Amino acid sequence: MSMASVSTSGSRRGLPKSGASTSTASLCLGDKLLAECLGAMVSVFYNDTFNSVSFKVGTFLDFDSNNLKILESGKMALTLIPRDKCIRIEIGGESLARARAGQT
Repeated sequence: MSMASVSTSGSRRGLPKSGASTSTASLCLGDKLLAECLGAMVSVFYNDTFNSVSFKVGTFLDFDSNNLKILESGKMALTLIPRDKCIRIEIGGESLARARAGQT
């Protein structure tokens, strides 16, 4: 299984331009994604230093206009990462585009 990667479009180092839409991430991810469906670990890379945080299977991701909301399975508190700081989201398993194309 390969690692899926979703990059936001935009200016330097993959960061979205101020006020620009992050349509690449939104289009690929849809509004919501349950990582458990792909049976995978989720890693979110943020800021221009490529810091990352990883979440286990069952993680629920939701993009809104300001944040990537992350809710881990079994936890009550959301983790919020500002949308304009998200560089890349990796989900173990097949590439997201191929996985979506294969769904019925």
